[in-house]
Amino acid sequence: MVAISAKEKKAIIGTYPRANIVRTVRQKSKRHRYYMAEERGPMELLRRLRGGNGRPSGKDTGNPRDRR
Repeated sequence: MVAISAKEKKAIIGTYPRANIVRTVRQKSKRHRYYMAEERGPMELLRRLRGGNGRPSGKDTGNPRDRR
């Protein structure tokens, strides 16, 4: 699961209406967060929205030990 912003959620749902996006804290508060499943199409769109070039950066290699 990848954390996304509300603006990213709207853009992804506009292109991929069946993308698996969940929201935490169902009650009406401003503490909620959005998370998206790591699926190929929505992840490519998210990478373009965030301005990435398609390659993982040195900080986000997927290895939990690199996040210390």
